[in-house]
Amino acid sequence: MIKFFRNIRKKMVEDGKTANYLKYGIGEIVLVVIGILLALQINNWNEKQKNEEKILTILEDIQKDLSEDIVSANLVFDKYVRNDSLKKIFLTDKLTFRDHYFIYYYANLIIHKNGYLNLIQNSNSIPKKYAGIFKDLNNLYINIAQDIPVFNERIRTTVYNGVDYLAKNKDWFIDWNSGNENPAIEQFYLSDMNYKNQLVSYMNDLLNLCSDANTYKVNAIDMYQKIDTLLGNKTPVPKHVTYHLADSTLLKQLAGHYKWQDGLTDEKEQTMVLKVKDGGLFYGYAIDKESDYTELYWYKDKTFFLDRMVLDFNMEQGNTTLTFKLHRGFQKWLKQ
Repeated sequence: MIKFFRNIRKKMVEDGKTANYLKYGIGEIVLVVIGILLALQINNWNEKQKNEEKILTILEDIQKDLSEDIVSANLVFDKYVRNDSLKKIFLTDKLTFRDHYFIYYYANLIIHKNGYLNLIQNSNSIPKKYAGIFKDLNNLYINIAQDIPVFNERIRTTVYNGVDYLAKNKDWFIDWNSGNENPAIEQFYLSDMNYKNQLVSYMNDLLNLCSDANTYKVNAIDMYQKIDTLLGNKTPVPKHVTYHLADSTLLKQLAGHYKWQDGLTDEKEQTMVLKVKDGGLFYGYAIDKESDYTELYWYKDKTFFLDRMVLDFNMEQGNTTLTFKLHRGFQKWLKQ
């Protein structure tokens, strides 16, 4: 091809067609420039494609991290619900010997950040259409999750301090550590103020962790679903990545007007109203505007949560009751 063009130029010069030769030369230069620009354009397009595929892979990794975090947050919530029930039984002196061990175990929410950290390392090459999700991820991992490591360490310290106290101050620590029954241990659990203080401190720490874990979980679910939309909903969303009760029939059965029945009397004279909206369950009072209603986040079965509250529905003998389990007590409401 090069030889062909060279022959054409030579023939023009020999024939004295200088003007035509100059035009041809300029045209040849233009063709070369266009070829270079086209090659650069194709190369840039290929690089953009490779970069976008890389970012999409990172976003998939972040989804996996979020899924694991949601599972961990559920475990923290499980532990809080179970231990809160044990605490109430303890206060009525009905715990068995082995039940008292629960304050010597803890659960942590360890947030997985490998995908997010990888995204940060590639932040200069994130396509503009993903800029919004990057901002949301920064908010999740930096702002929303900022106190979780503090609460993790706090409850861990409380548990180990409790064990250390027993080891240093109780002759029966060997029996305790071995799981052997000892009347002195039982007496300690029932009457020792130090144990009761440990119990209160432990439950406060667990509540703080659970509250932040629940907040993180809700935002992690939202983030997972935003990324899923960006990825084009390629794979089914795991069942645990939701805070909506999928059973719409049950959801409608839970909705309605409720009257106070027992427990804390703060809102005793109010009528509580539960409504289904956008696939979620919202609560407020009859005097409230609908825009003031607050969404209850579904956990499992007929259990919901909201910040520091655990909400259990019970449907027996034709009656539906809702129990708000609060740190300072409870409220029970009966559906009308």
